[in-house]
Amino acid sequence: MTKQTKKPMGNSNTMLMTAKQMSAVSGIGENTIRKLMECGELEYLQIGSHRLLCPDAIGDYYERHKTPVVKSCVRAESA
Repeated sequence: MTKQTKKPMGNSNTMLMTAKQMSAVSGIGENTIRKLMECGELEYLQIGSHRLLCPDAIGDYYERHKTPVVKSCVRAESA
C-alpha cells in the first residue's frame, strides 16, 4: 500500500483554492480577497459554505485593474 502525501498549500496544480491559499500564492491579503469576492470583483465557486477560487480569477482581476505603461514617462537618451 502506498502512502499518500498532502499537497502543499498553493500548489500550482490545484484547480480550486480557498481565500487563504490564494492569498499565499498571489500576495494579495486574505481579507482583501474575501472583500473582492463579496463585492463581485473576483469570480468564485460556492460549494456549501466554502467559497473557492480558480487561479485564473486573480489573473482576470489583474488584467482588468492593471495600470497601463505610459510611454511619455520614459526619458529619451541624450544624443
